[in-house]
Amino acid sequence: MKMTSRGRLASIFYWIGVSMTLASIALVLLGNTKLIATVQHTSFPLAWKSAIVAVLAFLAGEICHSASSSFNREPEHDSRRSLEHTPYEI
Repeated sequence: MKMTSRGRLASIFYWIGVSMTLASIALVLLGNTKLIATVQHTSFPLAWKSAIVAVLAFLAGEICHSASSSFNREPEHDSRRSLEHTPYEI
């Protein structure tokens, strides 16, 4: 089964969200080191920026995923006739 372009896009957004979440956690943990403290701004920290990007990426991934799954939706299974196909040894 081939993935649609929206499915691939949803996957890309998901992994962007995962990486930005990990980056946000790393920035919080390493915030007091000399390397990270030189680029941190006290009014709007880098960890918050990466967390916002992660949330937006997860939302965009969910939107793409729901749009791609609505195109690939199979017809619902009719459960009224499901007992006709089951064996008698239940």
